[in-house]
Amino acid sequence: MRLVRVGSDPFHILWQYANGRMPDFVNKEDGPVGWVRWSHRGIQPLDDIQIPPTQRRYVHSKRFVLKFNQRFEEVVRATADSNRFGKTWITPELIEGLIQLNKMGHAHSFEAWDAESDQLAGGLWGVQSGAFITASSMFNRASNATKHAYGQTLLHLKSRGFSFVDTGMVPDHLVNYGSRYVPSWRFEEMLNGVLRQPLTIADGLPAPLLPANLRYVLPFARGIRAVGRRLRLSR
Repeated sequence: MRLVRVGSDPFHILWQYANGRMPDFVNKEDGPVGWVRWSHRGIQPLDDIQIPPTQRRYVHSKRFVLKFNQRFEEVVRATADSNRFGKTWITPELIEGLIQLNKMGHAHSFEAWDAESDQLAGGLWGVQSGAFITASSMFNRASNATKHAYGQTLLHLKSRGFSFVDTGMVPDHLVNYGSRYVPSWRFEEMLNGVLRQPLTIADGLPAPLLPANLRYVLPFARGIRAVGRRLRLSR
């Protein structure tokens, strides 16, 4: 696998996502961080959100309020805190690029705020182009805040017309409300359809479609990749 390292250029980040790649450790657990395309991709279908009965009280709790993009940089940096899980794939370069994407309307934070103290309690961030959106990483400062933020985000995105969320991997922790793996070829088919749909996460926001210069070149890149796959299979 040729290593394409994760940098800070926001257009490069959008291009890699549009081509079905995701930032991760190249050997899945350690080593350099690059743009990878695994054999399967984790997605959360929004027509099949499965919130366990024991967690519904957290998702629908009045203790928290879901807000968008109030503390984007703080959310991203909190998810990159290596004290949580050890080494992180959210590199300083990626953080810089994500902050720029947020200013461009292509990245969002979905935040659980404590309703009583009005303090940020947890949340997640994601990248968006058209109706393609990711739920890339989460953090918690108060018990069950992430469950609320993630569950309410899924329900909200469904109400806005999104069909699925790219989770990258299927999480092995409790905050998993129906994510599943699909083959990479199927994911790319789904991706091709949603990139062209002009959706927003909230009224009054412009639809962040893939920039025109990337949108026009994308079919050629996919064609070249398809030819390469056929050549490899024919050997």
